[in-house]
Amino acid sequence: MTYKTFIWPVGLFSTLMLLSVSAPALPAAKVDLAGKKICWSDDVVANFYADGKFSNTRHEEGAWSIRDGVLTVKLTNGVTNSGTLQFIDDKTLHYVGTWNGDHTATNGKYCD
Repeated sequence: MTYKTFIWPVGLFSTLMLLSVSAPALPAAKVDLAGKKICWSDDVVANFYADGKFSNTRHEEGAWSIRDGVLTVKLTNGVTNSGTLQFIDDKTLHYVGTWNGDHTATNGKYCD
């Protein structure tokens, strides 16, 4: 086997491996949340109203905003929750941050 016949398959394999790597997560934006309902993996359903109001099935209410992929939810009880919100694929959101003082990581999808 010559050097060229050995390098060719190795180069092709390396290129194919690079192409198969998942695309990086994309930060969520206001348009992705405004007027939407998210069903989280911890069985909580959150409503992100277009006017900036927030509510969920834990009976928490407040206001939400998002900038550069960082979601901030200020609850009426005075607690401010904040963390990164990214799309890990075209249908799944991933939140990593704080919620009521606890560190949390959860996935969510749009729900009806």
